[in-house]
Amino acid sequence: MNYQPKYFRISEYSCKCGCGLIHLNPNVLYFFDRMRELYGKPMIVTSGCRCEEHNRKVGGSPGSSHTPQEDGYTYAMDIECHDSNERFELIKAAVRVGCKRMGIAKEYIHFDFSTTHPQDVIWVY
Repeated sequence: MNYQPKYFRISEYSCKCGCGLIHLNPNVLYFFDRMRELYGKPMIVTSGCRCEEHNRKVGGSPGSSHTPQEDGYTYAMDIECHDSNERFELIKAAVRVGCKRMGIAKEYIHFDFSTTHPQDVIWVY
């Protein structure tokens, strides 16, 4: 990976099953770094890259942007979030860096930079 993140360690976005999958698109990693800069506080990754097996185990959708896409890269991270102010500030930072796909859950927000999935969408879990 060419881009060296300023705010994230590789272990934060690698597959949580321990398989070692680390294929986050370098451009997307730059967007997350920029989001973190705009947000102004640490961002805790609850889910980054996922192998297909781990994606199934956690109930991820088939073709999830957390799993390698046709180009071999993943395009999503879930960021921990606990209150409405945090949620608003994270979403504001994401929109400013060009994120066009978000999923909102009670404890996290899914930020997705895929360009092959539907754009300009926000869903709830």
